[in-house]
Amino acid sequence: CNITNSAEIPEFLKHVYPKGRFLRNAFAHYYSDDIIALLEKHGVDISLERGGRYFPTGNKASEVQRALLAWVNELNVEIRCNQRVEHLIIDNNSITGVQVNGQTLMAQKVILATGGKSYPATGSTGDGYQLAKKAGHSIVPPKPALVPLETEGVVAKKLQGLALKNVKISVWVNDKKAGEAFGEMLFTHFGLSGPIILT
Repeated sequence: CNITNSAEIPEFLKHVYPKGRFLRNAFAHYYSDDIIALLEKHGVDISLERGGRYFPTGNKASEVQRALLAWVNELNVEIRCNQRVEHLIIDNNSITGVQVNGQTLMAQKVILATGGKSYPATGSTGDGYQLAKKAGHSIVPPKPALVPLETEGVVAKKLQGLALKNVKISVWVNDKKAGEAFGEMLFTHFGLSGPIILT
């Protein structure tokens, strides 16, 4: 569970298309130190690992989940799971609520954080793009990111679960090196994953 990173904001934004301009204001108000402080306040020990990546010391995403649930509970936030937002309620160019299962829920603030559309089994159907478009936002066509690699043959499957540290990978396209990374990788039942593969 890679929580955040140690990069300063300008350095981090260099790696976000297009130069992360849309994140500057948000990060000026809430960045890595803030999420680390929040999680530590709720009992999660945090470790800085190679590559400037912060992880829970216990390497359990459930620790982070527990801390975030404790935080929203303190704020009296009601969580509703497995409910599909059908419409945004828009009044005078402001989103004032949502319609869920025919029920209207009003709110002072609405955050549209629906994820992408790459893995429908998790509920990420792409509905968020349509909701944002109906609210007047322009949509940048999504592109794949943070994807593992599928391999041919049975070698990866035979090595499934093997994690390697301090390895270098190179990606070649048409006999030209297109990229290179150093760090950790993992063999899976379908191919390769891990930090240097996903990024």
